[in-house]
Amino acid sequence: MNKQDLLTKVHEVWLETLMSAMMSKSSQNKIILYEFAGILFRHFQWIERYLIKKNIDYNYNRDTIPIKVENLNVIISDLVRRLLEIELLLVDLEDKALKDRVEKDLKYLVFKLKKLDDEVITAFNVNREYKDIKLTKEATDSLTLFLFEESYKEYELIMVYNYLNAHSEDPFLNRIFNIMIEESFFHLRSFGEMMAEMGILGRSPRSSL
Repeated sequence: MNKQDLLTKVHEVWLETLMSAMMSKSSQNKIILYEFAGILFRHFQWIERYLIKKNIDYNYNRDTIPIKVENLNVIISDLVRRLLEIELLLVDLEDKALKDRVEKDLKYLVFKLKKLDDEVITAFNVNREYKDIKLTKEATDSLTLFLFEESYKEYELIMVYNYLNAHSEDPFLNRIFNIMIEESFFHLRSFGEMMAEMGILGRSPRSSL
């Protein structure tokens, strides 16, 4: 098993789960998907630390993630597919405790995802309207650009702080890095939900963060 492949696939499914939460309008689905994104991000951190412990070179590279859908069940089906692929990759993982914990979580996630109610997705309709706020075209264009730039910046900050956290043995610094990760997650969620409300979460069938 290529350990980099495992890290990459967990990275991709974590990000896709996060974005599916942003696009959902169902409060119940949104809560569950955000919770699952949090679980998958922890898996990403655990696997990264495993690679560091084993002195295995790795990176944060990933493929573009297709997220533009009209119904939630389409992206949910893709999440289930990705999780089952990850489960197969775990077979050769030497760390039995890590393997067992992740496997149990994956089985739970797949079980719960299959039970989520479907919903129509409007996060890609490009209405460029936010709630009942009236904006000029110039203001709307500026807000659109701001959201695209800032959402990607927050995603990059999460990855930077996470890398620093994974390579630090200083408890004080790690607490700071974790706080910064949480703050960037909050901002990313806020910007992502605004983009979904405005129908600009994605601009093409293969748009992603």
